Amino acid sequence: MKVFLYVKEESKRLKNKNFLLLGDLELYVHTLLKLKDFDVYLDTDSSKVYNRCSSDRSLSHVTCYMRDEKYISMELADSENSPALLMIKDFLDEHVTDDDEPVILTHVTSPFLKVSTMLDAVKKLDKYDSVCSVSEIKSFVLRQDKDNIFTPINFDPGILQKTQSLDSIFYMNSAFFIFTKRSFLENNNRIGKNPFYYKINFPEDLDIDHAEDYEIAKHVTEKRLFSKNLASRRNLVSRNYKNKDSIFNISGVQFGGASIPIIAGPCSVESRDQLFRIAEKVKMRGADMLRGGAYKPRTSPYSFQGLGEEGLKILSEARDYFNLPFVTETIDESSALLAVKYGADILQIGARNMQNYSLLKFIGRLNRPVILKRGMSATLEEFLMAAEYLMLNGCKKVILCERGVRGFSKHSRAILDIGIIPAVKRESHLPIIVDPSHSSGYNYSVSSHALGGVAAGAAGLIVEVHDRPEEALSDGIQALLPDQFDELVKKVKMFEKILNQ
Repeated sequence: MKVFLYVKEESKRLKNKNFLLLGDLELYVHTLLKLKDFDVYLDTDSSKVYNRCSSDRSLSHVTCYMRDEKYISMELADSENSPALLMIKDFLDEHVTDDDEPVILTHVTSPFLKVSTMLDAVKKLDKYDSVCSVSEIKSFVLRQDKDNIFTPINFDPGILQKTQSLDSIFYMNSAFFIFTKRSFLENNNRIGKNPFYYKINFPEDLDIDHAEDYEIAKHVTEKRLFSKNLASRRNLVSRNYKNKDSIFNISGVQFGGASIPIIAGPCSVESRDQLFRIAEKVKMRGADMLRGGAYKPRTSPYSFQGLGEEGLKILSEARDYFNLPFVTETIDESSALLAVKYGADILQIGARNMQNYSLLKFIGRLNRPVILKRGMSATLEEFLMAAEYLMLNGCKKVILCERGVRGFSKHSRAILDIGIIPAVKRESHLPIIVDPSHSSGYNYSVSSHALGGVAAGAAGLIVEVHDRPEEALSDGIQALLPDQFDELVKKVKMFEKILNQ
């Protein structure tokens, strides 16, 4: 199978279009390299192209020859009509001996056309004498008749209300033609008597013919290069590394899959009596894990900072007494080691430490399950890169947590970014849970934030609960009362049933 192209030095619509840079390659080189597994024949009037093909080892698969002067003269004499058919015939006579060998005619100005698409299209020659690429017009089109009345030709039901059944319209985008020497000579055309019209879509059908097309092509290229580079760096957390969703069993609690586990407890451990009271209440109402902060990084240095090691001792006792695994925040290497010492089932990294890379590396090496909270202004890429630090350094179980991003509203503490949930699930195999307490900031809307997160696909919740919020030493205003927590659990269980039907 052979590929034939022709490349001109000049272009009337877009100056030097075949030499425009796409990424770090000229457009024509970009296309020729993509066709490296074919025997490529290139007709050109450009000495620059000819010399590049002759000297560049990466283009050794290309047979390049200078265009016949008579064809250049024909183009100059009649700018409207190209001698393309005559040039194709010369190529067939000179280089194609098998009359039934498939020949692909393409051009360099469709840089995103996939080789796999053309190879699939070649299969159509089994039943058709030629193949031609086409694009579907998906926008609403009106046709003006002789009486200047506009009538619909087709429509996009996603934009306009459907009023009648109309067939789609296709136009020949000329990204590629596939034919044999026999069919071409019989029809004196690239399209035979029995053609197959092969539909391709954006960006494969993008043809760089105007400045606007080039701007679109640059945008697509930059986006692809960014995604490719990002994926190569973000191997462990990405779908490229593991396409199947990760499901973690941590102390008998499953994150990912069909269940929606709930972690509940006070913002901070204030005393043994306080934690035991709340642990008993959340356990009775369906909590799967206990939360409580022994170390509390606070905005004000005068606010309650937690009980430290004493708080970890109390959490450990509550875990054993109520058979309730616990989650606690670590703020530095010392607190992380102490949390491990007292048997914390999951180490939590707070929003303020999401990009504390030295801490991430250290905790990663501990190889304990981690809940990683998203920073208050972190992008999706920054969030996932933080998780990559953990996994790259040995952490096998990372649970991501959306807790709200910085906003300007007074009705909530933060803005719960529901959109990050499907975005994470698209890019990463790691489970993501929601912290509705910190996103809401107010008792009355915590449950709404929680249910919104669950409906969006969150793999679990971490919720603050306090039986005496007016006495709480931290975040009492956003803590659910035990009975409110009970109602939330019931609704989440209803969601579980719906999702598992």
